Amino acid sequence: MGVVRYVPINEVWLLRGLVIAPDYRNLGLASKLVIKSREQHLPCYLFCDRTLVDFYKRCGFELCQAEGLPSGLLQRFCGYKARQPKLVAMACFS
Repeated sequence: MGVVRYVPINEVWLLRGLVIAPDYRNLGLASKLVIKSREQHLPCYLFCDRTLVDFYKRCGFELCQAEGLPSGLLQRFCGYKARQPKLVAMACFS
């Protein structure tokens, strides 16, 4: 049906992947999966394309500036951003 993947980096979590099987898309499962799994993975960060910002905001995430990222994530984000200019960082603390 679907899977969400978190990776621990120092004292925070990075949401690294979210996949929903084609037959189960557009049913609200992705947001339910993120919201429920997020409860066990706080504080949590993610990097996504700008087109996904509204989706993740509905799941409780907020945009954050690169300068506000924990050091373990900042270097990673800068490397990804160099290859994907439309990448943004988001965070959830509750």
